[in-house]
Amino acid sequence: MPVPDATELSLVGIGATLTLLIVDKTISVVKRRRNGNNNGEANTLSYRVGSRIFDQIARIGSTIEHTETQVTELRTLHEARDADGTPLVYMPRSIVKTLIKLNDLIDQQTRVLQQIEARLSALERASS
Repeated sequence: MPVPDATELSLVGIGATLTLLIVDKTISVVKRRRNGNNNGEANTLSYRVGSRIFDQIARIGSTIEHTETQVTELRTLHEARDADGTPLVYMPRSIVKTLIKLNDLIDQQTRVLQQIEARLSALERASS
C-alpha cells in the first residue's frame, strides 16, 4: 500500500490517518508472518492476533468518529452568538443585562456628582 502524500492526509482527520497507518502496518506484519511460517499453529496464532488487532482498530475507529462528532457539537455550541454578536457560552444574557444596568447606574451617579460639583462651585463663588 503506498503511503499517502501530505495533501491527501490533510483531507482526512488525524484519527483516520492513524487508523489507516495502523491497518497497513498490521496487514504487512500478518503477511510477513504468514509467508515466513508454514507451521499451521503459527498461522492460526497469527490469524488470532491479527483478528484481535483488527477488532481493536475497529473500536478505535468508532471511538475516533464519536469523539469527532462530540468536538464538532462542542465547537458549534461555542460559536453560537446572540443577535448582538455576543457569545452565548461565555456571556449569558443575565450577565449582559446586569452589565447594562450597572452601566446605567454609573451614568446616573456621574450626573449626580456633576450636579453636586456645580452646586459646590456656585457656593464657593458666592462665599468669596
